[in-house]
Amino acid sequence: MAEGAALGAAFLGRLAAGLESSIADAARWASTDRIVEPSADWAGPTKERYRRFLALSGSKLA
Repeated sequence: MAEGAALGAAFLGRLAAGLESSIADAARWASTDRIVEPSADWAGPTKERYRRFLALSGSKLA
């Protein structure tokens, strides 16, 4: 959805104003226009860098 960032900001404003009770309510506002999959050309090189980032940052995901 082209307006995704604006709708997200509007929802957070409603949440802050008490017009929404939970962040989970944002699902009512969400829709998916398309799914973007990672490019195979980029997946390999970035996978190793991400693994190193997790290791250096002390992440439990590594």
